[in-house]
Amino acid sequence: MTQRTAMTGIKAVDNANFHAIWHQFYNSPYYFVAVQKMAKWFHPELFADLDPEATMQELHERFLPVDYAPGYWVSLKDE
Repeated sequence: MTQRTAMTGIKAVDNANFHAIWHQFYNSPYYFVAVQKMAKWFHPELFADLDPEATMQELHERFLPVDYAPGYWVSLKDE
């Protein structure tokens, strides 16, 4: 995605401040997990205590019949 012509030369890409998130959060009772993740991306110093990955894993274990697998978000900073 970052190699596409429209994305080259953008500061967010150059600074590894480029993120993607699962689009189905908007229509899910788990939308607040997406808000947690965005809060960490935008203000990591203010939300250092949040762990959206742990929240998502707990929700899966408690309420879903399938095992949890990561992959609901990605960031260039994670590389």
